[in-house]
Amino acid sequence: MVIRSVLRFAVVRKYLRAMPEGMPRLKAVGQSILEIPSNEEVERILAAASERHRVSFALMAYAGLRPNEVRALRWPDVRLRRDGELVGGFVSVREGRSHAVPEVGWLHRSAHRQAQKGEPSRSNLRGRDCTRSAAPKFVST
Repeated sequence: MVIRSVLRFAVVRKYLRAMPEGMPRLKAVGQSILEIPSNEEVERILAAASERHRVSFALMAYAGLRPNEVRALRWPDVRLRRDGELVGGFVSVREGRSHAVPEVGWLHRSAHRQAQKGEPSRSNLRGRDCTRSAAPKFVST
């Protein structure tokens, strides 16, 4: 898929006269059925996760964030308080888009503690900022 995009770009910019012939056809993408966990399954996952990881999982479950969006979050993107009070809030992701976060007390308290400690919004078991290679330890992509 990426190579085709590069080749199309090269044709548009006149680096190539035409797309190469004989490229293998891409396999058609079939419909996939998403397996959405029940509320009980989400609660079990959150109960089993460490506090640090629980915030990431909860943002995925309650705000609908994707794993890569959780990895890209910075604490300034997360606004969960108004006048010092815990409230539902918004998480800004990519180019000003926001996801609503419902008021879930422990999520807000936990996220606030991590932010006050200066911890990254997503971190590995040792508290270090996640890189793409470290993220799969707690977030499957």
